[in-house]
This record gives sequence, C-alpha cells and structure tokens, in this order.
Amino acid sequence: MEETLEAMKLVEARGQRTREGRDGSRGVNTLASLPTWALAAVLAAATLGVYGTTLRNGFVDFDDREYITKNVHVRAGLTWTSVKWAFRSLDAANWHPLTWISHMADCQMFGLNPAGHHGVSMLLHVINVVLLFVLLYKATGYRWRSFFVAGLFALHPLNVETVAWASERKSLLSMLFSLLAVGCYGWYARAPQVRRYLAVAGCFALALLAKPMAVTLPVVLLILDYWPLERMPIPFSKKKTGGVKNEFWKRFGGLVAEKVPLFLMSAASSWVTVIAQERGHATSSMGFLTTQLRLQNAFTSYAEYIGKMFWPSKISYYYPHPVDQIAVWKFLLAAFLLAIISDVVWQNRERRHLLFGWTLFVMTLVPVIGVIQVGMQARADRYVYIPFIGLFIAIIWELNDRWEQWSASKQVRQGMVVSLIGIATLLIGSSMGAATVKNIGHWRDSVSLFTSAHKAILKPNIRIETNLATALKDQGRTAEAIEHFRIAESLAPGMFIPHFNIGYALAESGDNAGALPELKEAVRCASNPEEKTRALNRLAVAYMDLGKNEESAAAFSELLKIQPQLLAGHAGRGQALFNLARYEEASADFVAAAEVRPAGEFFLMAGKSLEGAGKFMEAAEEYRRTLKTEPGLAEARTRLDGLEKKLAIGGKSKADR
Repeated sequence: MEETLEAMKLVEARGQRTREGRDGSRGVNTLASLPTWALAAVLAAATLGVYGTTLRNGFVDFDDREYITKNVHVRAGLTWTSVKWAFRSLDAANWHPLTWISHMADCQMFGLNPAGHHGVSMLLHVINVVLLFVLLYKATGYRWRSFFVAGLFALHPLNVETVAWASERKSLLSMLFSLLAVGCYGWYARAPQVRRYLAVAGCFALALLAKPMAVTLPVVLLILDYWPLERMPIPFSKKKTGGVKNEFWKRFGGLVAEKVPLFLMSAASSWVTVIAQERGHATSSMGFLTTQLRLQNAFTSYAEYIGKMFWPSKISYYYPHPVDQIAVWKFLLAAFLLAIISDVVWQNRERRHLLFGWTLFVMTLVPVIGVIQVGMQARADRYVYIPFIGLFIAIIWELNDRWEQWSASKQVRQGMVVSLIGIATLLIGSSMGAATVKNIGHWRDSVSLFTSAHKAILKPNIRIETNLATALKDQGRTAEAIEHFRIAESLAPGMFIPHFNIGYALAESGDNAGALPELKEAVRCASNPEEKTRALNRLAVAYMDLGKNEESAAAFSELLKIQPQLLAGHAGRGQALFNLARYEEASADFVAAAEVRPAGEFFLMAGKSLEGAGKFMEAAEEYRRTLKTEPGLAEARTRLDGLEKKLAIGGKSKADR
C-alpha cells in the first residue's frame, strides 16, 4: 500500500519545496490552511453537481448503437466469448479492447439503462479531476494553482462531449491510465528501477488498450522531464554558457533513450490503429484531401481550439471539414498566431511552465489534428480533453506569477487578495458550470443533439441534416424529418440516403405515389448492393400498394438478381404474381420462400397459387404442410377439406365412367 501511494506522487522539482508556503502566504493564509483532501472533495463535489444531469440523458444515435445498444457482444456482458471478441475486434475502426470490456461491464451491471452507463462515465471524470489535482500539486508544490487547473479541467464546456457521450468512454479510460502512468513515472524518476519502469509501461499499455490517442505519452513524459521534474537544463539558455548546450543535448539524448521501449509501444499501437482504420474505411485518401488542405485545416484547428477554450460557443458534436473552403487570410492568421505564441514561449523558456504547457497542447493534438484524416470532421471537442490541460497550466501559472509580482510591488493587502480570488473563482466557476450544464442538455437524446448542431453550424451540412431527419423520423415526426431530408437532398442530389429516406417516409405515411420518384432515384444512386437491395424492396412494395403489380414484380425480380435467396424478394414477387393471376409462377416463388423459412403463411400461399393453377394434388400437399407447421390455421383446413372433397368426387366420377 505504501508503494502504491508513493507511485501516485510525482517528484517535486528542485528548488520548489518552499513554493507551497508562497502559494498560500501571499494573502491567502486562511484558505491555505484548508487540507488537501478538502480541496479534492470540493473538486469532486463540484464535478458531480454539474455532471449529475447526465443521469437524465439517454443514448444517442451517434455511435451508441455500434458501441452499446445494437452491439450483441457488448450487450452479452462479461463472458469469455465477448472478452475474446474485444481483443480480436477491429470494429468502429479501432482496436481498443479495454473500452469494449468497460462497456460490457456496464451492460452486465445496468443492462441498457443509460443512467448506469452515464454514471460510470461521470465517476471516471471525477477520478481524473482529483487525480490531476493531486499529481500536479505533488509535482510542483503549488496547491491552489493545481486546484484551479483541475477546476478548469473539471468544468470546461468542451469536455462535455467526452463525459456525456456514452460511446466516448475510451477517452476517459485512456486519460485515467495516462495519469496513473505519469504518477508512476514520477515514482520512477525519483529512483530509477526496473520494477518502477515496468509500472509506467503497464499503465501506458492500459491507456493504449483504451484509446490509441495515448501514443503521445512518451513525448509527454519528456516534457515532464523539462518541467516540473527538471531532469534536463533549459535549452540554449540566454543566461548560460555554451557548455550547458552540450549538457542539454547529452541529458536529452539519455532521456529519449530511456523511453525507447515506450516509443516502440506507441509505434505498435499506431500500426494496429492504421490497419483498423483502413479496414473500417475511416481514413480519407490523399487524392480527396491533399497535404496542403490537411495542413491548412490543422493550423486553423489549433487556432479554433484556443479560441473555444476562451469562448466555448457554437458547440457541436460534429464540425464539418471545410475541404478547400478555408480562406487564405484565415489560414495565414492562424499560422501567424501559432508562430507568435511559439516564439513568445521559446523566448521565455526559462519560465518552464510556458514551454511545458504549450508543448503539451501542441503535441497531444498531433494524432488527431487531421494530418492523417479519419472521418470528415475538421476537429472535435473530445480531442482536447487532455491537450487543454497544457494551456490551463501555462495560463494559471503565468497569471499567478504576474499577480505575485504586481501585488508585491503594490503592497496589496491580504484581505483584498482573498476577496478578489474568491470573486473571480465564483464568477468563472459558475459561468463555466452553467455553460457545461447547458451543453450536457444537448446530449439528452438524438433530436436534441442534432438540433443543437443544426443551430451551431450555420451552413447546411449533409451529415447533420441527415442525422437530424433520421432522429425526427424515429420519434414519429415525419413531416419535419422529410423537410430536413429535402435539405440534405439539395446538398447532395446524387446521394442515396436522402432519396431513400424521403421515399421511405412518404410510403410509410401512405403517399406511395409521392414515394415512387424518390425510391427510383435511390435505386439509381445506390453505391453498393446493400443500398440497391433496400431501395428495390421498398420500391416494389410501393408499386404493390398502388396496385401496380407488373412493376412490383419487375422490381422484385431486379432485387433477386442481386440476392437470389432473399426471402422478401421471393415472397414479394410471389404476391405480385398471385395478384396478376400468374399462379404457377407465384407458386414457385412461395415454394422458394418456404425453403428459406418454413413458415405456414408461405406454404398456404403456395397451396393457393397451385390451386389457382389447377394443380389440386400439389395444392393439397402444400395445405397439409401448412397445417403441420401451424395446426390452428383455419383457412388451410377449410381449403384442404374442400380440395379433398373435390378430388374424391372427381375420383368417383372417373370410376363411374
């Protein structure tokens, strides 16, 4: 137990052992007397108070089906079969077995009650908040600065997506094990030993098994070596001689070599991830998104993230990729901003927290900044769950240092300091908490989520319109759904989904005549056999409902060319042919349908078709099969009795002759 507790502590940097006194003595002696556990409890309570509203949310139709509600392996709970599947699966274009197992454990305990799933995510976020506070405080000796950083992390509205979205469990787990790896690394740095290094590697492995975005952790550990561990000197220090430059590179090379096994683990995880994403067709080709477009979006996204950290407005679950629509001035402005910040940080590298915070932000975003494009989003709020910590640290540390210098020179009274800190904390905390609660409400259900995105993204987007329309249709709001499908259709006239869904919705509402043109377009726009099958099936049914049985039979025939053994195809064409009094052809389809699924209804229709074709003996046999399958089917019994009498009379007549 003693070693476990020690492993949770980062090494205090040299020359920082007296900082706690300064942190508390500069006008906040009363607050400084609060024990660390009390501050941790305040953070936990505030986080629970804000995120408790997630317990009222349901699942959303944004990966939750794939990860939870429609995933048979996850819904089965924790079984040997499902756990083996978790380690072998590349579903969702990722290899993250620990995430799958976590969802399985939720289903084992809560079934498909969303409150349980959201409750676990909320508790994981609380643990991450408290762990961040403890580790940062133990590393730096600054308790209140660490408290404010953890508070920003706990309540920032852009972290809502990670916590309130059930499918994003992977980020919470990866963060948890990354923090534990950092804690173990501090333990190792204090007294390097193999067993301590293995503890770091073990936690890192768990982080990778939860989400491959943790591949940057070895770089993060190098950044920690610079600050707060201070295991390397300041590079190219303006206050040092040239000899120190050699010392820096010597120390830096040794620290990189120390992490080679961890870098190899990152490389292996990246390799598996690339394979998973290629098999899942999640990556975009260079022909569609050139290197230039990717870099433009990357620079712009860095600037957008910084902007949203200060002013988190127009939050959406999906930010469409601008492709080639990024204005030159916007890209140049973003590049200029990043260059200025980088230069200021480098010029002030003796203030180690600045270089640490900025590098942490930039480097941990590299895997998801869009150079290797996965999906068609420009960026995502969930990606900054870890990177924002770097900016929070740089800002809080710098503000405190500047405040201390100013208050010392102006001899500001302690009471004023306490009042100002209290008021600022209350205002910032309450405003962020309110914004976070509002954002959590967007994740209440699919309609709320997609509606909020529709309002946030001013320019109409095919994905947002389609998702919103589908969610509205699922709630029975057909007219509204068709309206948004129409918008999607206007954005992508050659796309299958809008045409099919409009046709399907119109047919479901009884407007089969209006559905026909849309379903025909859906057949024409289908990009694969599955889409064409769905469209042809629905088109054939619409024709039949309109009494156009010739057209219906033709559509079903096209469908059967794609899937010759499709039950719906044979049953549907059989009904259309039966309606056309083409009984012998109809009987062949119903017999084929019965071979696929031996059901009484198909045997009955086969018998009626054969009876219509004058094949009474064969018809009687089909009726007997019907009664054998469903003894209580009265129509089959009545028809069989009638046929047997007819056959008996026919037999007597022949005998008389």
